[in-house]
Amino acid sequence: MLVLTKRQQETLQAIKRVADRPGKFNWNALGAELGWQFVVARAHALELKRKGYVDWKRSHPSTIRVLQDYDPLKAKRPPRKPQPPRPLTRRQSTILGVIRAYQADHGYSPTLRDIGRRMGISSPNGVRCHLNALQTKGAIEWDPGRARTIRLVEAAAGEVG
Repeated sequence: MLVLTKRQQETLQAIKRVADRPGKFNWNALGAELGWQFVVARAHALELKRKGYVDWKRSHPSTIRVLQDYDPLKAKRPPRKPQPPRPLTRRQSTILGVIRAYQADHGYSPTLRDIGRRMGISSPNGVRCHLNALQTKGAIEWDPGRARTIRLVEAAAGEVG
């Protein structure tokens, strides 16, 4: 069971109400029930069909039937495919070089402002964004709430894309 948007949930409920009425089901009746244009209602119904909630014979909307009710507690998002890790950009590898050189010269990690001065980045927040990206890629470990806590992870520090 896949997750439905609010409009898709409304469409599913309206399909149940309209399909139970005597007479033939049609897209205009569904659109009128929802207060939408019939093409919008039909588009949501097609999405419900794709997700397996309703079905009808091709070009015969009067044969529409609800296959399953929507239960938000049982609904799941489709699993995402894991993305391969991206290589470091030139700018990120340059920042790693700055950090490595600073640690070699001073024996401890640089501050955000130190990195910014050497890289020509005036805002500490700009440096923070680069460090967050490096941390996400596994090139460094650091605690953003504390000063001078940057630690290089050597396995990923040499990868450049």
